[in-house]
Amino acid sequence: MFKDIKLVCLMPTYNKQDTLTKAIESVMIQKADFAYKLVILDDCSTDDSYTIAQRYKEKYPEKIEIVRNETNLKLLKSITNGYHLLKGVDYFCVLDADDWYIYDKKFADAVEFLEKHKDFVSYFANVIVIENSKERFWYDGNIQVLDYNFKDYRQGKCIATQTSGGIFRNVYFKDKMNEAFLQGTKKEYGESIRADGFRVIWHLYAGKAHFVNHLESVYNYNDKGIWASLKSVEQDLLNARLYIAFTDFFHNDKDFFLKQAKNLYDLAVKKLRTCDKKTITKNKDLIFYLYSQIYLTDNFIFDNENLKNLDKLSLVERIFSVKNAPNQRYKILTILGLEFKFKRKQQCK
Repeated sequence: MFKDIKLVCLMPTYNKQDTLTKAIESVMIQKADFAYKLVILDDCSTDDSYTIAQRYKEKYPEKIEIVRNETNLKLLKSITNGYHLLKGVDYFCVLDADDWYIYDKKFADAVEFLEKHKDFVSYFANVIVIENSKERFWYDGNIQVLDYNFKDYRQGKCIATQTSGGIFRNVYFKDKMNEAFLQGTKKEYGESIRADGFRVIWHLYAGKAHFVNHLESVYNYNDKGIWASLKSVEQDLLNARLYIAFTDFFHNDKDFFLKQAKNLYDLAVKKLRTCDKKTITKNKDLIFYLYSQIYLTDNFIFDNENLKNLDKLSLVERIFSVKNAPNQRYKILTILGLEFKFKRKQQCK
């Protein structure tokens, strides 16, 4: 798609007019002895995001491309469209439109390392996290450099940073669009493979990762973000769904990921004791899906025909029925036969 381009930075955006300028400029200041391109994936923004992108495209016509969706397609479709553009490109990264780089040699350092170490597919640098106007480090430990592989990840011996910290070797999209990824987008867990939670582990399965404890970017953690706006119980449920996706992609490690999914699902169920009916109703389809994959099938085959034929509505109503106990300040939440009592006024975290 892009001739003689060494690295592509994908920037999905939707209504990010307040931070988009800073994000774009942080890419344009990158100093490298190779050609790179910023691809802004505008998901039919209704604010001034597209206008801002166009202005920068006029200023940097050789460095910026804009892909604008005619309708709002959401992140999965937008990032998939971006992956389609990576044919022939050696390296890529993703920078959300409300984050930014603070180191002008981020691209150069990552590519230099990956060029010299062909068995590595990922390069991570530390990230500053800004939350509620306070700063912290994504990784605040003493390790300065860490190399690790998928086996190390399984043992918890890894440091993978937030989206803005990573650069990847283009092992899945360089020759053509990856068919396994495309098929994954069509499954019930499809939304789980849109972001770095999937991207990091998927690439680690193809080779080693390198981490340097050097601050190179900012993660603007705010309640307007897709992830940050969720309650912790919702994050647990989505992470459990991500592990279900991994069982489909990494068959040799299926049991490992299924166990992780079960642990997170069970944790989420405990948190549901303190959730109101609105939260439960909002997530009932996801909870049912996770339960069906973890507990209802013997071999955990996706899209099991027997599950399709269940009277899902009545089963969900049974699972997620919320009843008021007479003359008591309790509600009863029934989840697949398990009853949990919780205080009515206690808030879900």
